[in-house]
Amino acid sequence: PDTRIPTKILWAVAYAGKVKANEVSVRRLWNSVTSMNILTRGNLRELHHAKILAAKEGVELEWTDNKIGPSKAYNRSKIEESQAPLDKFGYNRARAATALRNILRKHGLDNFKERHHYVADIASHDGSSLTTFDVCFEEAKIGIDLPQRKNFLFDVTGRKDLLYSHDGRLKAKKRFAKAEGWTTLFMSFPEVDMLSGPEDLIDEGVIIDRLRDAGL
Repeated sequence: PDTRIPTKILWAVAYAGKVKANEVSVRRLWNSVTSMNILTRGNLRELHHAKILAAKEGVELEWTDNKIGPSKAYNRSKIEESQAPLDKFGYNRARAATALRNILRKHGLDNFKERHHYVADIASHDGSSLTTFDVCFEEAKIGIDLPQRKNFLFDVTGRKDLLYSHDGRLKAKKRFAKAEGWTTLFMSFPEVDMLSGPEDLIDEGVIIDRLRDAGL
């Protein structure tokens, strides 16, 4: 059986924060999907996230036994092709993360943790990106993320308000983190792209001002 469509439905409902409002249907679909004899790693990751977000709405979804099938690669070629003209420096998250950490240290904000799992009662492998910040300040409870390309919505319909907008994953993560008492700061697409470029072209003031506004 094909698990992709029902898994995506559960994932989308959970990320929209609508599990409680559709609890009967969600439970029926959840039980059907998790009882299937094969789930890909991608399916399991989305179901883990749906389970965590559902619990935040007071709906506990229980696992049934299943077998893990082969992992399926995600094809990002069309996404990257549509976003390429918007890049100035190649939008490289690894380079951007290094530049961000260097800026933080330079400005005396060096008490941060990297790739920090911030939810104690959820195993790190269950939540993955949902419960982990790229950089965080634990005492202040401020988490910073450098989103992936696919986490931004782009203007492909003529609606200018969609340019660089956050997708459902980021909005759900911000909502989830807020429920845990954390403030989430997502670097924008232009900021991550700028941090990917040459050091002498990075406007450090823009980054530091955003961090100070967030409470650092």
